[in-house]
Amino acid sequence: EQIQFQANLLSQTGEVIIATDTKGIVTYWNAAAERLFGAAAHQAIGQPGERFFKSWICDDPPERITKELETNGIWEGIYRLLKPEGLERAFSVTVSRLEHDRAGAGSIDAGRLWISHDVTKREFIARELVESESRYRQIFEETPLPMWVIDIETLRFLDVNRAACELYGYTVDEFLTMT
Repeated sequence: EQIQFQANLLSQTGEVIIATDTKGIVTYWNAAAERLFGAAAHQAIGQPGERFFKSWICDDPPERITKELETNGIWEGIYRLLKPEGLERAFSVTVSRLEHDRAGAGSIDAGRLWISHDVTKREFIARELVESESRYRQIFEETPLPMWVIDIETLRFLDVNRAACELYGYTVDEFLTMT
């Protein structure tokens, strides 16, 4: 009964959970994996995991992931999934080394547990924020009017633009020492 309850938990989570053996063959595939990859568990289990990850791109090379798993037993990073229609989705992925305890004989490597969380929206917002900051910085720097940013409590200059430096004859560094 406890095992069935735990299986239901894994099946009902919104996170993609996949387990593979030491050869990379899929041994567990939850409902979220079915939705993401479009393959039912009975179609995925027993298949090489790499078959489903062909269009996934990771910044870390496979050698680094393997080293992290061997050294720390866990790797965390971002994978990007390129969908056929050209859309990109980003996933925060945690890969853990699965170990099987042998009664009194220690543990052996039993494969990998992959848990993925869709962070596409977070990645999009972060990218938009960087672009917005860049646009603001450009406006601040290129406006012909002197502008500055001050700390409201200390009245110290935090930043000044080129026009302020030209008008008042101080460098940015000199401004930043003033109140």
